[in-house]
Amino acid sequence: MWAELLKLLQPFDDDIETKVRNIVTIIASIPACSDLGLVRQSDRFIYDQTMGNLFFDIDGIGKAAQV
Repeated sequence: MWAELLKLLQPFDDDIETKVRNIVTIIASIPACSDLGLVRQSDRFIYDQTMGNLFFDIDGIGKAAQV
């Protein structure tokens, strides 16, 4: 799964919209990144399946605003 993400981040492809859509799809498939929220402190990506928003938890504990 992480290898797939790394392949998507290769610099030779500049189609950012497709790249982001693919990354969101992969991240959404990770159980810890679902609408259930963070499972471990190291889980920093949060995908809101209802709205389709992808967030990053800066501090890893959910106290800082999600970006």
